[in-house]
Amino acid sequence: MWLKGKHLLLSKDRIKAILLIQLGDIGDVVLSLPCIRALKENFPKAVVAVAVRAKAKEIIDICPWVDEVIPIEQNDRGMMAAIQYQFDFFKRLRNHKFDLAIDLRASTRGAVLARLSGAAIRVGYYSTKETFWRSWVFTHLKPFMPDPNLHQSLYYQDLLAECGIHVFHRQPEINVPNVSTEKANRLLARLKIDTKKRLIAVHPFALWRYKEWPIEKTAGLVQHLTCGADRLALIIGASSERKRAQTIVGQCGERAINLAGETGLNVLAAILKQCLLSIGMDSAVGHISAAVGTPCVTIFGPGKAGVWAPIGHHNRIVNKDLPCIYCGQKGCNGSGRSLCLEELSVEDVLTVVEAQIEAMDAPDSANLKRANCINRQ
Repeated sequence: MWLKGKHLLLSKDRIKAILLIQLGDIGDVVLSLPCIRALKENFPKAVVAVAVRAKAKEIIDICPWVDEVIPIEQNDRGMMAAIQYQFDFFKRLRNHKFDLAIDLRASTRGAVLARLSGAAIRVGYYSTKETFWRSWVFTHLKPFMPDPNLHQSLYYQDLLAECGIHVFHRQPEINVPNVSTEKANRLLARLKIDTKKRLIAVHPFALWRYKEWPIEKTAGLVQHLTCGADRLALIIGASSERKRAQTIVGQCGERAINLAGETGLNVLAAILKQCLLSIGMDSAVGHISAAVGTPCVTIFGPGKAGVWAPIGHHNRIVNKDLPCIYCGQKGCNGSGRSLCLEELSVEDVLTVVEAQIEAMDAPDSANLKRANCINRQ
């Protein structure tokens, strides 16, 4: 149901250029892949362009359903240089002659981008914070009603469904190209990583510290997982997290390798695809793992697992059973510290991880397939 705009009946012949805007974080971009694929499948002759933050560009670069990626960079230029950049950017944007623009988030910058795209049909979410001018920006507005039991990816897909665009494949998929696999293999060879061992990717970091499990507990988990077993842990993260990743490696010796800062997103996807399992926090890495087909265990604290957990039957979550779990706060009472994570023991996580590995090793595990859809709550 539209708050603004009438029923849409989009013609495959008249829609020749589409702009999809997703200016969320990397995890949001991964969860938007079913929408991108749906646009190309519903409008196979149309040019599909996707606008994302520059840091997520590599995910879209390897997406086979995208004709062009439009990276949105942070404006750290001087005033005159920034003005010239914005002028040139929007001039190039208008040259695409978009017929349809869809903003998947209720953000200010995405709304401005939709309006300046020149598209005759501009679809977005209604926001109670920006009531008047969003009504001016968009031709069609859908109400945004958060539901703790509805996965975030379904919000994105529901916006397309309101436009009459059918989403055939509801689960995010990343098709790792050969060039990314080759780069990953060269990296593993350079670091003398024995790929005959069972590789377990461990991502101990999150965008916000209050979503992270204590680093010493991650080290303890890695020690248990790699002790007396033919397993090797790959500690992954950004270059800014390399020093903290080395703390774990220092406690685990040769049973862990520091890969933090060694990969871009496309090579990371290729490495995750070669892993037996991925273990991480409430962050984008879990979504990337699930999208390449690698089972993952995600450690949740205040984040809402029903909304943000990686999608698929091969994926599990682990948390501390507290009455305040999934509170959505930035640490307990906004303190930046989450007791639900600090009180989660190594044994709690290890039990779930080993159960996951045991299920994967079961004789009938080959018959288990990733979920092709998400059950609505």
